[in-house]
Order: sequence, then C-alpha cells, then structure tokens
Amino acid sequence: MDERQRVLALRVVCGITALLFAAWVYSFALPAYDAGILFLSRRLIVKFILGLGSSLSAITVIVVTFSRSKAILWEWFDRIQRQLRRLNRYNYFIFALLVISISIFLMSPSGLIYRDKPSRLLLFWLLSLAGSILLKSGGLTHPRIVLLGGSAVFTAFGFKLAAYIPDVSTYPFTLSWSEASRYYYASLFFARKIYGEAIAPTILHPTRYLLQAIPFLLPNSTLWLHRLWQVLLWIGITLILSAVFARRLNIQDWFFRIAFTAWVFLFLLIGPIYYHLQVPVILVIWGFYPVQGKRRSMLISYVVLVIASIWAGISRVNWYPVPGMLASLLYFIEVNQRGKPFWRYLLPPAFWTIGGILTAMAAQVVYIRISGNPPDQFTSSFTSNLLWYRLFPNSTYPLGILGASVVVSLPLILLAIIQLGKVWRRVHIIRWLGIGAILLILFTGGLVVSVKIGGGSNLHNMDAYLATLLVICGMIHFGCLSPDLEESETAASLSSMKPSTSMHYCRWILIGCALLMPIAFTIFSGGALTYPDHALVKKSLEKIRSQVLKASQEGEVLFISERQLMIFGEILGVKLVPEYERVFLMEMAMSGNPDYLERFHQDLKNQRFAMIVTEPVYLPVKGEAERFGEENNAWVNTVGVNLRCYYTAIKTIKDVKVQLLVPQQKINKKCQ
Repeated sequence: MDERQRVLALRVVCGITALLFAAWVYSFALPAYDAGILFLSRRLIVKFILGLGSSLSAITVIVVTFSRSKAILWEWFDRIQRQLRRLNRYNYFIFALLVISISIFLMSPSGLIYRDKPSRLLLFWLLSLAGSILLKSGGLTHPRIVLLGGSAVFTAFGFKLAAYIPDVSTYPFTLSWSEASRYYYASLFFARKIYGEAIAPTILHPTRYLLQAIPFLLPNSTLWLHRLWQVLLWIGITLILSAVFARRLNIQDWFFRIAFTAWVFLFLLIGPIYYHLQVPVILVIWGFYPVQGKRRSMLISYVVLVIASIWAGISRVNWYPVPGMLASLLYFIEVNQRGKPFWRYLLPPAFWTIGGILTAMAAQVVYIRISGNPPDQFTSSFTSNLLWYRLFPNSTYPLGILGASVVVSLPLILLAIIQLGKVWRRVHIIRWLGIGAILLILFTGGLVVSVKIGGGSNLHNMDAYLATLLVICGMIHFGCLSPDLEESETAASLSSMKPSTSMHYCRWILIGCALLMPIAFTIFSGGALTYPDHALVKKSLEKIRSQVLKASQEGEVLFISERQLMIFGEILGVKLVPEYERVFLMEMAMSGNPDYLERFHQDLKNQRFAMIVTEPVYLPVKGEAERFGEENNAWVNTVGVNLRCYYTAIKTIKDVKVQLLVPQQKINKKCQ
C-alpha cells in the first residue's frame, strides 16, 4: 500500500469511527436531554464525554493527515505495530479473547443497555478494527482491507455464537411461544419409556425431533441439557455444512478457508436454514461427485443421494426435490457438455431429480404408515391460506419476503456474474438453463411456502433456495465451473475467469456487500432474556403443581402448553393427554382441518377434561396491520372462543404466562 492509499484508508476509518461515536451519543443523549436527566446522571455524563471525545479525536486525526504532522501519526502507528508483533501469534488469542468476552457481555443481563443498534454497531466496528490490527501483527501478510473483512466476519461469528447463550436456561417454563413444545415432540420417540405407553410420533418435522430426542437416551435428562443440546445442534450442524462446503471448494489459503467457513455459517443462519434440513445438503456436498466412468465413486454418490432424499422426504414436503436438484447443480457446474447431444447430457440430472423426488415421496408414505397418524393431517400445508401481502413490507416482517430475498441474493448473484467475465460464453446454454431453472423453481416454491399462514416473519421458508444459491455462487466464485472447451483447449487455465481490470473496484464493492449482508442480519440480533424472580417462579410452579394434582384425581388434565413440566419431573403423577398440544393445535387451526377441530370442540363441549393448562386466553381480533394478525384470529376463532365457552379460569399466573381452566358450571346459551 503506497502513501496515498494509506492516508485515504486512515481517513475513511477515522471518518466511520467519528460518525459511529456521534450516532451512539445522539441515541442516548437526546432522550436523556428531553427528559431533563442528561447532566443529572454520572453514568450518562461519562458516556457523553467518552463518546464526544472519541468522535472529536477521530476528526482530529483526519485533520492531521492534511498537514505535515502526519509523519508523527505514522511513527506512532508503526511503534504500536512493532510492539504488537513481539507477541507474534498470541495476537490471535488476544483477538479471540476480546470477541468472546464482549460477545458474552452483550448477551448477559448487563449488556441489555447496549441492545440498541448504534451501540451494537459501534462495538462491532471497534472490535473489527482492533481485530484487523491484531491479525496483521500476528504475522498475516494479506492486504489490510482483507484482514478487516476477515476480522468483521470473525467478530460477527462470535456475536452469533454468544446469541445462543440465553437459550441454555434452567427456567422451567417455555422461553418462547413454541420453544418447550419441541422437547415434547422429541420425547414421543421414547414415549413408552417416559409416559408408559406408545404415542404416535410427530407429524411436523420428524427429523428435527429425532435429532432432538438423542438426550433422552440418558437417564433423567434435564430441561437444561435438552436446551444445550438444541444449541449444539444449531452450531454443530451448521459448522459442519460450512466446513464441508469450504472443503469442496478446495480453498488453499488457511485464513481464507477459515474466514469463508465462518461467513457461510452466518449466511446459513440468515433464514435460518434449520439444522435438520441442512443434513441432506451436507450429504450431497460431501459425498456426491458427478464423475463419469468411476463405478465405485458413482455408487457412493447414488447411496448418498438416496439417503439424503429419504431424510428430506421425512423432513418436509417442499424439500422432496432438493437433494436431486442439488446433485444436478453440481453436475451442471462441474461436468461440461463437450459436444454431447443435449438430451444425453440432461439424462443424469433428470434421473437424479425425478428419482430423488420419488424416493422422498416413498419415504414419507412409509413414515405415515409407521407413525400411525391420520394421513390427512400430513397435508395441512396444502389447505392453509396464502397471505400474498407478506411478500412486501408488512407488520409481521418489515422487509417483506421478496425484499429480504433480493437483499440477500443480489450481492452474491452480481459477484458471480462479474467473476464469470467472458467465461459464460464458453459454457453451453443448456447448462445455464438447467442452473437457472433449478434456482427459479426453488425461489418460487420458497415464496409460496413463505406466504402460507404461520410463516412470513423471516426467510426460513426460503431455505432450499438460499442453500442452492450459496452453492452456485460459491462454486463459480472459487473457479469450480468447468467450461465447455474444444479438445485442443482442455489444458487451458481457468484463470481467465477473473474479472477484467475495469471491473476490479466493482468486484471489491460487491465482495464487501456480500460480506456485510449476513453480518448485518447477525449483529443486531440476540440478547439476554429476562425472567421473573426465582422465588416467584418457584411459588408459581408450586401453585400449578397443587392445582393440577388435585384436578387429576377428578379426571383428565390437558396440557395445551407447558408439557415439559411433566417430561422433566416438575409435575409427577399426572397421565398425559396426547391430543391438542399447542403447536399442532395451531397448525390444525390455521389449515382448518375439520375432523381434528370438530373432535376438539366436542371434547370441550362434553367437558372431557377436569382441568386445562394453557397460556392465558384472550380474544382480541386483529387485522393485517398487526403482527401475525391472521394467525391470532385463527387461534381465537377455533381455540380461544371455545375454551371460554365451556371452561373458566380459576387461576391466571401472568408472570409465567400460565392459566388454569376448569369446566364451566353454567354454559352460556350462545355456546350451545
């Protein structure tokens, strides 16, 4: 880096630093000033002086760079760098320690005051800046802009890992609306051991709950252990996929390989792509190689494809074609056409895609029969309402599914186009049509699934599209595309895939956008969870336990929510009623399954249950302008209204969001 570039880089860094400190001061100083407490709080005064002083210091450095005194700056910076270089690779340890400690602090109760965007952004920037200096001092010879990008990725990676810390809790009640329900559905694979009777396993996401069921192999496993295991599944499986993909791309430079792995980890969790759905992607990326003429390798590839398709078939309907399509993508990218008739070239991917779909469908049919669940309940997603307005900015998802998808996709697609340069002309059009068709099908399918009632609050239903987009753009960027060359050109280098000089700066800008995109989704998420006082939780649990045990002597007790209290021994001696768990009941309410809902309504009307444990029942009807309005209305109209008709609350514990219902003595005539 010459003197001119070095000065420009310093000015840009100081300018960003000054702006971020000013934004941070503005975020807390203005509300405090309006409230008349800015200069009454010692803590606010210290923050104000620190932020304003830091911003002015950064501006002062910029001013100095325009004078002859800038040589003093370089001497000072070089002296710091020399001192850090004495630590050699211990600089990496210092950087890791900084990221870990600050990330953990942000996710702790003390870090709640830094949950706002200006605070998070400032801390992230300062950490990334410090990290780039420490990486350089540790001996890395990459350009400083590259080290800054890598440092930013590592910092966001640390933030993301720390964001899972609040999920590992001993709090006995559910952490979120459906969080504790997951452990119940996982427990069904060991129902005879836990409940003393066989219960049909889950209809929703069987492979997810199969993975989550593993801790039940341990005797007396606790809720805390199951929460820890779920976090390990999120982190572990996502890291495995990231590492397997980096290995497939054969990235030689260890720094780039580690940074790319961390970036892929962040990208996969944008949706997020659920860990059980990453399993078939891992299998195909790791074990499917579309190499012709090697019987052994193709046999392994076919076995991998079959296993991946079986897993996808049991997992989710819209994932039936994913393993076959992913195998076809690898074929279109890695195997050139080289004069074969187009129909002959298309036979393998057609066979893999159709075969994969049929295998997935067969696996689903087998699971339906083995599970013993009614077949019509497996098709609830086909009868749910589609809320097309959620494609665009709305109260449930301010970005909108379509807008967020474009934001995530555009940097990768444009970067792949620039990376191709003129090479795209040397690739047969049938291959581009194949790649484009797969991407378009999965994109369209993801949009349709996303607008189904119950979805549309993030990009997790765009998972198949995001996974294939990542594979396509990653393989193109790292030179895995095999052009259709003439026989005389088979030894030609793929170095021609590099973009032209005129596109050099545009390429770097797009790389920056691609790096920052998953980082932006990461650094503003996560934070400590707040719970009621421990004594209050214990007292609430005792109240629920005594009331439930008393009611169980008179008849059945239905836990619509909080079934983990029975699973993990907080409430003993109560027989489980398998029907009408909150998550599945909500699924049936949204899909309008008449048989299931009629049985539910009839059981309530007959006052089958001596007590019902549920979240507090409220009956507000919402509109489109309110978050999850349609989902709320489906629950109110099919569940809430009927609960209120035939049952009454004897105790509502708002602190832990639990309500105990008993049969109405006198039923309103309007309900009959």
